[in-house]
Amino acid sequence: MRTLFSLFALPLCLFLFPSCKKTPPDPALGQELLSALERGDEAAARELIGRGADINARQAGTGYTPYVVAAKKCLTDPVRLLDKKGADMTVEVSSGSPAERSAFMNAAMAGCLDTVRYFVEEKKMDINTRHQVWNETLLHKAVQGRDLTLARYAIDRGVDLTITDNNQRTALDLAKELGAVDIATLIENAGK
Repeated sequence: MRTLFSLFALPLCLFLFPSCKKTPPDPALGQELLSALERGDEAAARELIGRGADINARQAGTGYTPYVVAAKKCLTDPVRLLDKKGADMTVEVSSGSPAERSAFMNAAMAGCLDTVRYFVEEKKMDINTRHQVWNETLLHKAVQGRDLTLARYAIDRGVDLTITDNNQRTALDLAKELGAVDIATLIENAGK
């Protein structure tokens, strides 16, 4: 009886639950996925994910995963897809930051407003999330990039204007230091 059951168990499993036949992620395709994302090729990235690419592959040097690369390249749809596919958010990149925080900060550094919005509004990431090493917020990153739109977004979403980075500078201090006058004025007006 046991032999008869085992003859029908796998085909029955595959028929009723196609997901019970899991193939391991392909590391070579994972590296191709990282390359496609670096090039900004969303179609190739989707195709590689569909073919079983390792969605937690790591870049040499940075330790970035496809999730982080997609975020830093402002590719919000691939970020969403990788979330849906279960990308590991706890994997640490070379800075010691978990992938999710690294993705958020990289999106901020690149001025990827739509991707930042996805993290804050859809994933409910704390607007005061800080860089693992430099202790900077989204607003600090907006100042560094002289990105007035991103700075306005951070302020409108309630970023804490008093948070200091590792050099004990608030975003306002940094804006004044860098000569980002428009952003400094925006921050000063928000603090009133």
